[in-house]
Amino acid sequence: MMKPIAANEHEQGFLEYLEDIIGTERFKKPLEVLNLKVEELSAMWAEKKNRVKAAQNEVQQLDGPYQQALDFIKCDNDYKLAKSKMLQLKRFELGDQEIALTVKYTDREQKMKESNEQCLSKKRLCKQSQDELNRLQKSYDKNNNELTKFKKSLVDYETEDGTIRHEIKTSFEQEKKYEKRPVIKCLLI
Repeated sequence: MMKPIAANEHEQGFLEYLEDIIGTERFKKPLEVLNLKVEELSAMWAEKKNRVKAAQNEVQQLDGPYQQALDFIKCDNDYKLAKSKMLQLKRFELGDQEIALTVKYTDREQKMKESNEQCLSKKRLCKQSQDELNRLQKSYDKNNNELTKFKKSLVDYETEDGTIRHEIKTSFEQEKKYEKRPVIKCLLI
């Protein structure tokens, strides 16, 4: 009986015999080439598989810090979202306040314009009053100067009047004195 497979390449087993009969010998070399290629690819696959396992191990090792970072980012995102909502609410509330303050500002600005107009009208009135006062002051000064001149004239006239009265008085006294004296008639020859 024949061995099922030959022990070496030069011997012939039952399988080799059947291959000769069927004619599959021609597929043997291409199959060997394909087997070598399969072995090469298997080696590459094993190497890549090892690399994938190493990468998976690294990923698993980095998974903890990754989860921590992800948790931190989620927490930070929640914080910023809450802060954003709070700021939006504050902005909405401040928007209402802004409208109220704008109305208040407009009212105050209107009042300020009215006050400025009143102030300007009072300044004009004050300027007119000042001009009138200056005119009256000039008139007063002029009249005061004239009064001073008249007073000086009056003093001069009173002095002169006093002198004249004194002279009249003394002349009346002298006349009375002369009247009381006896009249001596002298004839002049």
